[in-house]
Amino acid sequence: SGSSTRNSGGVGRQLRGQQSTDATRRGYELIRAFEEREELPFDLNEEIPALRLHRTLETIEHPDLVGEELALQIGTSFYQAAEAYTASSLHPGKFITSLVHANRQRGVDLYEHSPVTAIEREGGRPALVTPGGRVRAGDVILATNAYTPQLGVAVDQLLVMHQRVIVTRPLTDDEWELSGLGRWTMRMEHGAYYTHTVRA
Repeated sequence: SGSSTRNSGGVGRQLRGQQSTDATRRGYELIRAFEEREELPFDLNEEIPALRLHRTLETIEHPDLVGEELALQIGTSFYQAAEAYTASSLHPGKFITSLVHANRQRGVDLYEHSPVTAIEREGGRPALVTPGGRVRAGDVILATNAYTPQLGVAVDQLLVMHQRVIVTRPLTDDEWELSGLGRWTMRMEHGAYYTHTVRA
């Protein structure tokens, strides 16, 4: 879900076996097996209707929805074509809570609020610099996502981007139906934006 749950729990279609790799397939199967084994539900939903939206017909070979038909589905004529597919989602907060619980059950020590400010090497081994002291380790896994460059790693390869949440007044049933947000809760704009809709 990203270090800041940037995608609101959306699971990319490459993790669903579409345009996937061996690594993404294994990763997704691990998530499914983890939920079943630990019996700690994090609301994994594998039937989310999704659209990849295109502003022009030139960027898509085999659209599922075009023109007026697409406009009726999403309530706007801004896009000319779309590919329809099925995505997955999970609850990021519950997922992380489940991971923490499972690790603690296995005797893993977790240290929250202990930021690593630098990674150095001492005698050929990594040493983590923290405000409270230094921690030496045999191996270090960088799970810091887009913020990894702050540790001096992959500085020229990663760029931090921030998400925005848009909250409206409660939509009427007619407005909700017109928007198509209930039919297509996940939308990806070709080459640009991703949205995940929740009606509270």
